[in-house]
Amino acid sequence: AALRLEVVDDLKLGETIKKARFRQDVVIGRDLVSLRWIRGAMGLVRNLEKNLFAFLQFRFSLVIAACVAVLFLNVLPFLGMFIAPGWSRLPFAVAVALIAARYYQSAEAMGVPTITFLLNPISAILTAVAILGSAFAALKDGGITWRGTKYSLEELRKK
Repeated sequence: AALRLEVVDDLKLGETIKKARFRQDVVIGRDLVSLRWIRGAMGLVRNLEKNLFAFLQFRFSLVIAACVAVLFLNVLPFLGMFIAPGWSRLPFAVAVALIAARYYQSAEAMGVPTITFLLNPISAILTAVAILGSAFAALKDGGITWRGTKYSLEELRKK
């Protein structure tokens, strides 16, 4: 009942558990569980279409802020390394090194080569496209179709 009309029910379940002061943990179960969630980059964009606008509380201002943040933090460092003059490239290079370190840290657990960090700007652009697509689809349709049922934005925003 606490999660009725929660499109991002997995996140809200975690939030409910935390508010009840129970402990949560994350386990990487790569050798324990296998699930094909998506096929290809555009499959990821389509799968996230339902969730992202809901995650951003159905607020277009948060959609814009999220897109700006994703692009600023993940695309600008790569661009800055090439277009910034002289020593002003250094902060951008440090940011790219930190992005690479993040990829290196999770590469083994995720089963991907560290070099995939070079695709980070493309991933960020696709993420921004998914965020905008999520908002525009929900606004155009006046709601979200979730588990075979259409819920109006008015109904979802009330909860």
